Amino acid sequence: MRKALCFLVTLWMVVGFAGAQQAEYEAQSAAPPAVPPPAASALGDVLGTITPPGTIAVPVGLEHDGSGNLYVTDIGNDLIAVMDTAGTQISSFSTAANSVNVLGVTTDGTNIYVSDTGEPYSYGDEAVDVYALDGTYVSTFSVASETEFPEGITYNPLTGNLYVVDGDGIGDDTVTEYTPAGTLVNQFVLTSTSTDGIAFDPTRYTYWLYDSVSDTVTHYDLDFTVLETFPGTANAGYSLGEGVAVIGDSVFVTAVYSNLIVEFDVTGAMTNYGLTMAVTGGGTTDPPEGLSVYSPNTVVNVTATPDAGWHFSHWEGDLTGSANPTTITMDADKAVTAVFARKLTTAVVGNGTLDPAPGEYLYADGASVTLTATAANGWTFSHWEGDLGGWTNPATITMDADKSITAVFTQQLPSVLLTLSVFGGGTTIPAPGEHALLPGSDVEVTAVPSAGWAFAGWSGDMTSTDNPLAFSIYADTSLTANFVQTGFACPFPQASAASPASPSSDVVLLAMLAATLLVMGQVRRLRRRAQ
Repeated sequence: MRKALCFLVTLWMVVGFAGAQQAEYEAQSAAPPAVPPPAASALGDVLGTITPPGTIAVPVGLEHDGSGNLYVTDIGNDLIAVMDTAGTQISSFSTAANSVNVLGVTTDGTNIYVSDTGEPYSYGDEAVDVYALDGTYVSTFSVASETEFPEGITYNPLTGNLYVVDGDGIGDDTVTEYTPAGTLVNQFVLTSTSTDGIAFDPTRYTYWLYDSVSDTVTHYDLDFTVLETFPGTANAGYSLGEGVAVIGDSVFVTAVYSNLIVEFDVTGAMTNYGLTMAVTGGGTTDPPEGLSVYSPNTVVNVTATPDAGWHFSHWEGDLTGSANPTTITMDADKAVTAVFARKLTTAVVGNGTLDPAPGEYLYADGASVTLTATAANGWTFSHWEGDLGGWTNPATITMDADKSITAVFTQQLPSVLLTLSVFGGGTTIPAPGEHALLPGSDVEVTAVPSAGWAFAGWSGDMTSTDNPLAFSIYADTSLTANFVQTGFACPFPQASAASPASPSSDVVLLAMLAATLLVMGQVRRLRRRAQ
């Protein structure tokens, strides 16, 4: 095929397209014009042909653009055209100023890459020329050291690299892998001897190549082992082929001298399957995030590894559950997401319940969790400890990290009431009102008179003039602090320094009676004034 193309280019340069085309037709023994496709076959049934737009003289290289359209190289007019599968031209740009002999074409969605064989019958100028999508020339890198006659070229998004076919017709052909910048990555040896076109199949994760010597379309695995073949364009009644493109279940091959593009049906062709891994939260997976390709029915081990502060929760997609590691069988394209989460640990001190109950729970990062503490009989909720403080109940936390929370309950002990009240002008310490105390508590109460008033004594469940009054409480107790206005002599007997002896019991009784009568009289006067 190299000699035919070189001859074609030479004649084109000398006598123009018409003479070159005629010479090539003669060299091909007057290749017949387009004929109806033959009967259907299991693989490679001809679905029809596409006539390139009139601006294309010699269609050679072929590639899909990812949007259902085709790139076509034209060595007759030194241009690259974009056309739909009905043959309508969408756009084109010239390569004459920067490329010598463009054969193959491909794109990575950012740039267009063309294989340039250089001047006919010369060696050392073989290259890949790079153009922007609008046709602006970008750069060139040489492939002469590895490739004698670069024909087909394709881009593989799985590796992000370019694959260039060397179909020199001498010995086994090769496919050389380069980065888009031109760095050599790898080289694969084919069993064919005149390979022309190559296309990556994004549906099956394989390659399709055309060999003009054997006139076969060969289906290759990712490591360029042969999967299957079917007869090519000449067998279908057209001229020999060159460029290859694949869209869905159709493989397209340029029949150069018939000036046609032949469409073959590859429905049911062998396929690989893609496993797409994704991550939610913090962690990694094996296989890694992204697309990994496997042969049919391969059993793949899948492992999720959380980052620090994260925990594997579960699988989503074509894997479910929380088994880790686990396996998945590649009997179709599959997608799996590893979900990593934050851990909440809850606990209880004392007697009560907590929602969520004491234990460990996984929540999505940023989730809002409400905690509710419920005390048991005889207990009361006291406060939160750990990553939640205070005593608000229920309380809400945000799971932006691992968190540990404890609900603390305290026991409610039996209590007795001390009830303090005031009669007259004054107050008490503790203040008037009810005070719950533990049985057996030591109590001290103090009467504090207001200005112009004097403390007269305690009444109620205890009678005393002690101030402060100290006692131990074992039952509910009520006390009233009685105050009288000043100006009334205290009737209580006072011991003199000269006569320190204790008064007789009769004197004490009389003094207490007088004091009682005095207080009662003062009380009656206060009540009359109040009326």
